[in-house]
Amino acid sequence: VPEQRHHQVALVLQGIDDIRQGCQGGPAVIVHQHHHYFLLAGGIDGILVGLPCGQLAGQAVPGVAVPVHIAQTVGCQRRRNGLLFIAGRGAAAGEPVDLRRDAEGFGEPLLLVPDLLDAAFGALVHRLDAVGIAVIGDGMPLPDLPLDLCDVIGAVAQEEGGVDLLLIETIFDTLNAKAALFAAQESMKATGRELPIMLSVTVTESGRTLSGQTLEAFLTAVSHAEILSVGLNCSFGAREMKPYLHRLASLSPYYISAYPNAGLPNRLGEYDETPASMAAQIKEFIDEGLVNIVGGCCGTTPEHIARYREITQNASPRRPIAKDNRLHICGLEDLVVCPENNFVNIGERCNVAGSRKFLRLIHEKNYTEALDIARKQVEAGAQIIDINMDDAMLDARKEMVDFLNLIVSEPDIYRVPVMIDSSEWEVISAGLKCLQGKAIVNSISLKEGEKIFLAHAREIKRLGAAVVVMAFDEKGQADTYERKIEVCARAYKLLTEEAGLAPCDIIFDPNVLAIATGIDSHDNYAVDFIRATAWIHENLPGAKVSGGVSNLSFSFRGNNFIREAMHAVFLYHAIRNGLDMAIVNPATSITYDDLPTETLALIEDVVLNRRPDATERLIDFAEKH
Repeated sequence: VPEQRHHQVALVLQGIDDIRQGCQGGPAVIVHQHHHYFLLAGGIDGILVGLPCGQLAGQAVPGVAVPVHIAQTVGCQRRRNGLLFIAGRGAAAGEPVDLRRDAEGFGEPLLLVPDLLDAAFGALVHRLDAVGIAVIGDGMPLPDLPLDLCDVIGAVAQEEGGVDLLLIETIFDTLNAKAALFAAQESMKATGRELPIMLSVTVTESGRTLSGQTLEAFLTAVSHAEILSVGLNCSFGAREMKPYLHRLASLSPYYISAYPNAGLPNRLGEYDETPASMAAQIKEFIDEGLVNIVGGCCGTTPEHIARYREITQNASPRRPIAKDNRLHICGLEDLVVCPENNFVNIGERCNVAGSRKFLRLIHEKNYTEALDIARKQVEAGAQIIDINMDDAMLDARKEMVDFLNLIVSEPDIYRVPVMIDSSEWEVISAGLKCLQGKAIVNSISLKEGEKIFLAHAREIKRLGAAVVVMAFDEKGQADTYERKIEVCARAYKLLTEEAGLAPCDIIFDPNVLAIATGIDSHDNYAVDFIRATAWIHENLPGAKVSGGVSNLSFSFRGNNFIREAMHAVFLYHAIRNGLDMAIVNPATSITYDDLPTETLALIEDVVLNRRPDATERLIDFAEKH
């Protein structure tokens, strides 16, 4: 609605069984016009009424006669919470509002949810509980009220005969959508009701969301949730929307919805597409098998929708494509981790534990230069950026949040996914809530037992991330081949059978440990890692393998040539046995094929543990070079 700022609406669609039937037997229809949503599908003619919530600045909240069978999303912005206002018919400002009582007066309770309000609007929600009772007063300053989408969705979803389906729509920042999905999941868990969820995103002429994500990345970012449909709305008329709809339909394993505007606004802010002209364009969507649900957004009227009903009769709906079970992660762009895309480099330099320069910059709050380190890694070929702020002299949680908020505002950096690297759960949890993309958590383990391990895994899934699992359990770090595969097999079973993680979102780190230390029991560490990598791929379907390569050469600190040569040899053999990704220096200049024959033989003797005197021979060589 043009006069309403930041307007986002989630619909209640009556008769979900009819909607599902409609998706199977022919497209359903939704139209939006002047706060009203009309639904025509599967033989039902329901009317759904939206919420007039403009013209509120400086006023008390009036009673508005609107059915509660509408759930409207609060704009869950990164730095501002929405406020929920509930008013009954004729309720005065400051008067307690009892939804049950008011429902008896005119048949339906009322729900008013302005998402973002001007500071001039002085209203305070004193109290809100699960049954939807609030006290509203005017003339008060805006409070610091941490009311979030869980409050909104939960208060509505548990009303009997209320919400049947949630639509999160006009998505321009996927972080908002992920927050709404999280709230929906939590509310459904709390109320014991499972509701279908529809998503609808809006894109610019670039084919990206306003926050910069491609459609591929958007689908990856929300892939953790159970979704009925995804679609496009607003931004364009049907003709302009079609190329992006083609792209979405070719990618999506869900039903597809489309409800465009009636063309683009003219100079007077009006829409020129007539019911007949728009119906012809929508018919192309249907005839080409692009959609399951069609409708109208800005500028459309009941007359537009009446034409849609005609063209959907006996139409064949789109059939969703099979879900891609490969590992997808994303920042602004999608990254598929698979053999066809070769080995994935994870940039290691944004780590306070591994880079003295980065640690100094963070201590000095010199974030400009710290961001340059991340940027240079991406320019050098890093496909993922590892970020670690674990240092005793830092507030790791605050530094992680602050740095990630800077990263996401740099499209040349955040085009690649982020790996949140921390041993502190609160750092990981806070970091995930900053990212609109699908990140990787590094890491969790069985060190503290199964209960905590599963709790963290379930939270990671709800927040939409993949996870690195260290080969570490209650007995300690797995340092032999037998222990590595034992711990990884146990973790895989727990994650897939109890936590519900998709196998492709599980990344094992079987522990890259230092070799050539002079301790005989360390000599086979690299071989054990490589063997475990092959075993994981053969026995734990879908799982990936990663590692921190710099650990391997700690005994040669100070000799960069030897260290880089050892890494090159190790990676060559590990990748051949299935290593999918590793934390490395993407700017390293030494490769396996670059090494002279003599040097290669000496280093392979150490890495592959081919002779008992391999360490001494490599030390002698290093001292001469």
